[in-house]
Amino acid sequence: MNEKERIILDTSIIVDAKISEMIESGELDNAEIIVPYAVLDELQAQASKGREPGFVGLGELKRLRSLCDKKDIKLRFTGERPSIEDIKLAKSGRMDALIRDVAKAEGGVLYTADYVQALVGEAEGAKVKHIPAEIKSEGLKFEQFFTTDTISCPWQKGASPEISS
Repeated sequence: MNEKERIILDTSIIVDAKISEMIESGELDNAEIIVPYAVLDELQAQASKGREPGFVGLGELKRLRSLCDKKDIKLRFTGERPSIEDIKLAKSGRMDALIRDVAKAEGGVLYTADYVQALVGEAEGAKVKHIPAEIKSEGLKFEQFFTTDTISCPWQKGASPEISS
């Protein structure tokens, strides 16, 4: 029997929902999904502060749990819980370092949508798979008011513009 590939997820790849897509497509059927506690704690902290990526990420983890159960893929959480110092230094890359430590300790592949995380991981000798985040853009609402011959918008605060067709 082939040994399952250990896939370690960082925060960016979870928020991007790419792993769920890969599981649904059958691309990761022979894998074990590993989520560092640093990722879980970071998502929880973001959600507790009312930040959308935290809620998106936690929702995605619930979705991953369900998909893994359906597809008989092992999903587990491991690693060191971040200390207060780690949390204070999060913007300096401390949380990312904890995530890379799990990837190295597990001998797995770190999946990330964060280019800097991928570069640092490779520099440290970790196995890394960088999957760039998809840019999802539907355009901005105000763009509907501009045509090729529009020069300016003379609207005043509180005014509701009429859209002519």
